Amino acid sequence: MQVALVIATLRPRRVCLLRSSISDIDCNMGRFPPELEQAILKMCAEDDWSFIPTLLCVAQRAHIWLEPLLYQHVYISTDLERKPAQDAFFHVAVARPQSFLAKSVRVVVLELDHSGTPAQDLLERTYHALRSCTGIQEFAVNGADKMDIGPTLFPILATMPLRRLGAFLENLLPYPISMKDHAPAFSALTHLDVFDNEGHNSHSRDSDLIRIVPFLTALPSLTHLALESQPPAHCIQQILDGCAFLQVLAFMEPSQTLIPDLVPDLIEYLHGLPICDPRIVVSVYDEWEEVISSYEHSFWTAIDIFLEYRKQGRIDKDRIYTGDFHDEYSTDPTAQLIRQQILDVA
Repeated sequence: MQVALVIATLRPRRVCLLRSSISDIDCNMGRFPPELEQAILKMCAEDDWSFIPTLLCVAQRAHIWLEPLLYQHVYISTDLERKPAQDAFFHVAVARPQSFLAKSVRVVVLELDHSGTPAQDLLERTYHALRSCTGIQEFAVNGADKMDIGPTLFPILATMPLRRLGAFLENLLPYPISMKDHAPAFSALTHLDVFDNEGHNSHSRDSDLIRIVPFLTALPSLTHLALESQPPAHCIQQILDGCAFLQVLAFMEPSQTLIPDLVPDLIEYLHGLPICDPRIVVSVYDEWEEVISSYEHSFWTAIDIFLEYRKQGRIDKDRIYTGDFHDEYSTDPTAQLIRQQILDVA
């Protein structure tokens, strides 16, 4: 009964009722066990992240429990609309002990190409803050190939127990660095979205994608790999043979709502290869950071649904394309099926 009373009051714009209810419970019924109070508050915070600043005002103990959740998912960008939130993050990195961010931050998105080249000052503040974030499990970074971010950023990433990563590997480990030698730093990595493609930046070499393959096959925990390129057949076969626990090899293109007509060419290319492997899938992305697990409509979610439905016989066993599930007006039955399942779960 007490639990129901507290949960019923945990709604936006009702913090006064919440504070009053908890006070009444403390005075009249005795305080909940701290573990139960913490579980209730965290459940409500995770149900509506925008409500966390309100919940922080409930009580001092609520502030202590919930403040770390404010920094669990950090988005750093050159987009000025995000500046207040990231300035707060940078302030905490300076003002609080390193252990606070180490225990708090689990996901970071670093968007460096939103509007031109990022200022060096932003990068330096980012590097400084990330050095304290040794508990990060998911990281996505794009752009800024002219900023030479690899020599500074990679050693920082190497201290993190990363499980998901989206990046231009050539930016992180530029030629002539041996990528394979650094694979042990990613021993926990299960999901990898490789943004590299032929000529993706001014430093690209024809052999870059071939150079990446030994790195990929040296990742001991990799299960889900997404490529935004069309490697030659022998490279694809090396990946399929060399990644011991690989469940999915996804070839990606932008959603056809963004750039039409790319997917048919990719499917034709893959069908023309002398390779037939059920792990090969074609899918589309709508946002570049979909490797992050909290992204509800991500291609990884769609692919997992696609493979399960194909296993059940609800999708043709020879089909390799998820369909453009991002397109709400798609007439493709497979895309509609996957989109509806994503919406139902969300």
